Amino acid sequence: MARVPLARGAAANAAVGALVPPVGFVLRPAAGVVAPAAGVTRSAAADVLTGEAIGGLVQRAEQLPGDLTDEARLRQLWTNDTSFDQHVKRRIAYGHATSAAHLAELTFAALARAQSAQVALGEYPVTAVESPGWATLLTQDGRIKTAYPIEPDRPSFTDNQRRLGYTVNESALTERSVQNLARVFGPH
Repeated sequence: MARVPLARGAAANAAVGALVPPVGFVLRPAAGVVAPAAGVTRSAAADVLTGEAIGGLVQRAEQLPGDLTDEARLRQLWTNDTSFDQHVKRRIAYGHATSAAHLAELTFAALARAQSAQVALGEYPVTAVESPGWATLLTQDGRIKTAYPIEPDRPSFTDNQRRLGYTVNESALTERSVQNLARVFGPH
């Protein structure tokens, strides 16, 4: 599924192509969000987006060459190289990781034991996959946007997204999603 940008008029839409929201969703340009269509509950919408994000991540990871280091795998799964490099520097500076390889180890271990997910319905829907002590944020198509430790004294994903005016919904992690994440990112 392609990322769904906020509709900003015909010229902007033509520049990025005629992207449409996923089935069951509508663009709400005035509100700045992708929202569930009439008759679709927010919970159902969140479950669909979580399934799409995790499915995209798993599929992308399975398509990577098997001889890549964990650092190289994480880089390939990230939104882009520049963001990855900046993120690694930030995590090292904050003392959350000692290297890109360590960040990959922490992120993959967390994904392998994912327990819950939340979805923020904003301009670009974001899924936060959480395990004890760690959150990994995924774009709508399953690219890793950020990964960080959950710190009790810091605002949560939900707090930050609500502060930005977005709706956040809990999402069910299906047994299949949990198994796929454990299979792809767990120890081999």
